[in-house]
Amino acid sequence: MHLFRFIRAHYQTISTVAVAGFLLAVVIFLGILFYAQGRSAMELRLKDRLQTVATISAQLFEGEELDTLRTARDAQTPHFLKLARRLKDVLEADPNINSVYLLRQTDDPLRLEFVADADSLTPFAELDEDGNGTLDASESVPGPGEPYDVSQVPKLQGEAFLRPTTDDDVTEDQWGATVSGYAPILRADQSVAGIIGIDMSADRYYELATSIFSPVALVLFLLLAGMLSGLLYIALSHRRIAALTQLENERTSLLQLVMHQIGTPLTAFKWYEEDLQETAGKDACDPEEVREHGRNVQEAIEILQNVFEGLVQADQIRRNVNSYRREHITLQSVLDEVAKIEEADLTRRSQKLSVDVPEEIFIEVNRNVIVGVLRELLRNAITFSPEKASVALRAHRKGNWAVIEVEDQGCGIPTEDLSRIFGKFVRGSNAGQYKPTGNGLGLFVVKEVIDKLGGKIHIHSLEGKGTTVEVWIPVE
Repeated sequence: MHLFRFIRAHYQTISTVAVAGFLLAVVIFLGILFYAQGRSAMELRLKDRLQTVATISAQLFEGEELDTLRTARDAQTPHFLKLARRLKDVLEADPNINSVYLLRQTDDPLRLEFVADADSLTPFAELDEDGNGTLDASESVPGPGEPYDVSQVPKLQGEAFLRPTTDDDVTEDQWGATVSGYAPILRADQSVAGIIGIDMSADRYYELATSIFSPVALVLFLLLAGMLSGLLYIALSHRRIAALTQLENERTSLLQLVMHQIGTPLTAFKWYEEDLQETAGKDACDPEEVREHGRNVQEAIEILQNVFEGLVQADQIRRNVNSYRREHITLQSVLDEVAKIEEADLTRRSQKLSVDVPEEIFIEVNRNVIVGVLRELLRNAITFSPEKASVALRAHRKGNWAVIEVEDQGCGIPTEDLSRIFGKFVRGSNAGQYKPTGNGLGLFVVKEVIDKLGGKIHIHSLEGKGTTVEVWIPVE
């Protein structure tokens, strides 16, 4: 139970850490995968190159030449020296080749015998690597007829005498990594006399494959993976903090709304209820006083009803704006309709409205939706402008956008409120001076609608100077 409570309480943090950890694991896994693939690709390339070198080198020899070299005594013949010289040329042709030798089959499939080795011409001093004056087993050069155990080399048990091939595995020891390749040497009648074997170093290829994953590079790679995970964690944390901040702002704004818009009527209800109780205790009630209480209660009820209707309307518009049928309409007709609807309020406040649409602009939106948006903006302009002020409705085309402007000369919005003015339940800090009642949902709903129409909305305002709201609607 405590574990479940802990998970619920720290769900966001746990999920953020889990995503960051997952990303780190993915990056490390991809790094290991790329390393393995790089090593495998280099190994295949090495084997392919080695097989090609063995095939070409086998063409330098004739099977009948191998048949003449059978015993150690043959190592002193000119024919042997000629073969050894050719093997030495192959060895020196590529710095990655470690050794070159010729082998033939015997009656025992697990035992071959040497014919010649490229090191047969190497001076004694070079062969005596430890400088002890004698050639140890690892330093001696095999001569013609010397046996070679191939029980641990599957390719030399048959396949190497049929076609060019390489060992499946790379041999790694204290001298480095080596891979061996083989190709058959044919007689004139196409029978196989023996094979040429070439041992090639794999160190250079592995260095290429592992260079990007050297210890320093690996540390840097892990640091980069850690940084990416850290950045993701920070980004998700910031998003969470921003979401919590927005939620807290909305909660605070809603609380203010409840305290002001709902608290005021409730206080009035309480006061009128107490007053009516006192009136009921009198022998005679003053009808006018009762009617006055009734009017006050009605006003309080209307305040509560406006708050409720505003919340319901905001929710309905947010959910249903995309379901409205779009229409091909002109902006001129929309602005004229909005101006006519608000004409009574303009007249009552002795304000002057100018409508300016210099060109015919068509938009694809639902008429009721766009009219509702512009009515909300125009009502704000009227409400927060002084009597006899001028208000403007303008529209023009800018590229693929229709830009509608609602401009007033009213009280303006304080600079510190602009960044959150489109938030839910948010009102300008000076709004109460001009409109005591209000739910802070108007601009929030307007932005939600414009966003769902694929448009944009911007607000420019200077406190004490006025406000201009720009609505951008995409056009065909």
